Amino acid sequence: MATSGDAASQYGGKPSWWSGILRRTPAWAVALLVLAATVFLILRPPPVLQALQLAIFDTYQQAYPREYIESPVVIVDIDEAALNTRGQWPWPRHHMAELVQKLNEAGAAAIAFDIVFSQPDRTSPQRIAKILEENPEADGTFENVAALKDHDTIFADAVREAPIVAGVILTNTPNVSEQDIPSKAGFAFGGKDPLEYLWNYKGIIANIPEITNAAPGMGNITLVQSDRDRIVRRLPLISRHGDQIVPSLSVEALRLAQRSSTIVVRSSDASREGGGADGIAALKVGHLQIPTNGDGEIWIHYTEDVPERFVSAARVLDPSVTARDLEEEINGHIVLVGATAPALRDIIATPLKSLDYGITVHAQALEQMMLGRFLSRPQWADGAEVVAVILGTLLLTITVFWANAIWGAIIAVALVVMVNVLTIAAFTSYGWLISPLFASMGLVLSYTVMTGWRFFATAQEKARVRGAFQRYLSPDMVERVADDPASLKLGGEMRDITILFSDIRGFTSISEKMDPEALTNLLNEFLTPMTDELLAHQATIDKYIGDAIMAFWNAPIDVAGHEMKAAKATLAMLDRLHDVNQALGFHDRGSDMQPLRMGVGLNTGECCVGNMGSEQRFAYSCLGDAVNLASRLEGMSKQYAVDIIVGQQTAAPIGALALLELDLIRVVGREEPERIFALMGDETLAQSAAFGTFKSNFAAALGAYRQQDWDLARANFAAALKTVPSHISVEGLVDVYLSRIDAYLIAPPPADWDGVYDATKK
Repeated sequence: MATSGDAASQYGGKPSWWSGILRRTPAWAVALLVLAATVFLILRPPPVLQALQLAIFDTYQQAYPREYIESPVVIVDIDEAALNTRGQWPWPRHHMAELVQKLNEAGAAAIAFDIVFSQPDRTSPQRIAKILEENPEADGTFENVAALKDHDTIFADAVREAPIVAGVILTNTPNVSEQDIPSKAGFAFGGKDPLEYLWNYKGIIANIPEITNAAPGMGNITLVQSDRDRIVRRLPLISRHGDQIVPSLSVEALRLAQRSSTIVVRSSDASREGGGADGIAALKVGHLQIPTNGDGEIWIHYTEDVPERFVSAARVLDPSVTARDLEEEINGHIVLVGATAPALRDIIATPLKSLDYGITVHAQALEQMMLGRFLSRPQWADGAEVVAVILGTLLLTITVFWANAIWGAIIAVALVVMVNVLTIAAFTSYGWLISPLFASMGLVLSYTVMTGWRFFATAQEKARVRGAFQRYLSPDMVERVADDPASLKLGGEMRDITILFSDIRGFTSISEKMDPEALTNLLNEFLTPMTDELLAHQATIDKYIGDAIMAFWNAPIDVAGHEMKAAKATLAMLDRLHDVNQALGFHDRGSDMQPLRMGVGLNTGECCVGNMGSEQRFAYSCLGDAVNLASRLEGMSKQYAVDIIVGQQTAAPIGALALLELDLIRVVGREEPERIFALMGDETLAQSAAFGTFKSNFAAALGAYRQQDWDLARANFAAALKTVPSHISVEGLVDVYLSRIDAYLIAPPPADWDGVYDATKK
């Protein structure tokens, strides 16, 4: 008695070790492995998944940006208008002093500079005097100029009298500034010393000592672009320079605006809040409580562009605008001074914009802190994602094994949709950043692996069926029988298909010159590349009849755009025929064989397709009027001296190709006339000017012929011959019409002639 292994060996080889694993390993065990791998990825995500998760959070922001609510935060913008008013940057520091004084008089609660004045003002009188004295044409000294008050001193005096936050830049380049930078804010700690949680910057770029000493506040303006895509999503509220804690520009402005001296830093060991199991939990600035992640950062929830957030520095410095005029925009506000002028702006990327201004990040952070509206990734987020993966996978596994793959797919899709809806709701309602990525990924992978594992196990059984029938049926039919053994019966279905008939011209005379062995070799050399092209274009090959081929598209399986695929296949077959002629040497001058030529007929229509034959033997084929017409068109290609003729139902969907209307014909057995076309080439030829001119002339000739204007028809046919592209041969086609015209001149058509040609031959 033959075993299954014996059958497999007979019809396709002995079972492999892989098939043994498939049979012995249950799909649920593989699903549990996928679950374990997904949980591990949640807890230790690789960079590519981290980037994908951030992209999902960005998508939430893009879909649901923060609604702008008016708050006491304003940006004084050094824009193009300001530069046009006060000249190119850097401005003399007494201009900056004027700006500070006016903002202070207008009642600014704090003025924070997103600018670092790290070098002395080159326009100060002492420096100008020295430059003038060094001029070779200078006559005398410039003591009066040198005696004028230094611009940096003027600016420092203004800074000393106002609630100024001087900006500094923290950098990883060591020892950028050798001056001792004093701390302006005091810090109190709740829990562990936060220094161990903060990135330690090695260097600092600070303002000149006069400004540093005069300013009551100092804040870090560095925007950390720690994500690989360099998008600014988070802002560190405190950073570290050695043993010194430096607040961000926005936090320091908030402290100064509230006239608070100390910032309280609470670590997670002293609080149940925070973004991680260990780290910083929150900052308390004045009366405001600001939750952070473990690194002391907040996530920025961006708004769309808001013009109301900006006031041009040109307006502030306008002599006609008084401090009282500015009170509505400035009084009680935290004022951030920065630049958006093209030559000065600090360009960064945000989730909403690929090009944005750094100053807006500080402004939006301030707005969120003052409004108490934050984005956060809760401490329990990872745990929630793990639980979602476990519960979803277990439910999915039970469904697949107790129901079927279809119900499993429905449950998987429903769970993925539910996870995404819940995470979006968490974002919009509570500002929680909870990712649907891992839960969705785990569910999809679990379903795919379980169903795939079962599919491959089932495929081992189907392989035995394929092995038994592959010698008798076409590959498509083998697959169909393996999937549905009940299809092994007589019968069919109605389908819209495109049918191809092809034939070698003059094959009878060719075969008479060759012995059987040479003829067999010729047919093999011809049919193999033709078959390759048909299969490459998704055709079902019905049969070979000597040198002829019958094939069709869109059955037994659906083929989208089957008319175009059939047309492209015929063009490819003609190209391969040229290669066949070269391989056989039929192009050589010494050969006594003319190059092989092929005629093709293409037609589209509804036919009956299915298993046809007898109870003892049947084959998958097609029947119908469209099949008969395709056969007739192939035969008429020789009569019209063209390679490919297509029917009107095929021509409509392939209009982008180089089609030429040939005739209106009435074939034997059909009352309705059929408009037929010659397929000359691909889209490139169709779009060429030469083909367009030729086609127009031929259409004009055809129109005159149908109107029985024989002289005009002759003239237009002659014009068509003169304009035909060089690689197209239509002399035989034109001769057909000229012969008809000669015949009609002798025996005119009847008075009711409709221009239809009655094809009397099959």
